[in-house]
Amino acid sequence: MRARYNLQAGFTYIGLLIAVVIMGLMLTVAGRVWSVTEQRERETQLLFAGDAIRMAIAGYFAKQAGDKVKLVAFPPTPGVRFDYEISMGVRYGEGAWKTKIDQWIGWNQSCLSVGSFKKQG
Repeated sequence: MRARYNLQAGFTYIGLLIAVVIMGLMLTVAGRVWSVTEQRERETQLLFAGDAIRMAIAGYFAKQAGDKVKLVAFPPTPGVRFDYEISMGVRYGEGAWKTKIDQWIGWNQSCLSVGSFKKQG
């Protein structure tokens, strides 16, 4: 009876070691996933801050340029996709600038209509 006990004595210990190794591997994978997720979150925050800075600089130069600023329409190009068909930004408190943009849109409404771009070539 004593010999049989010795044969089974290490089985539980080996099972426990295997379970610890598997848990360690799972924690390693979870740590890597968490690390990548955190890095992507930081990159998203940096991109957002960069866009805000870029828009502030563009607004400053547009205000300094006054009437020298031109709105350039991009005709549709096969294979080129824009996020927005038209995009303009006016900061809060710049009513005069908003009025100028609204007037320009009103004067050029026929050119800005969908499908009114002529193929350049």
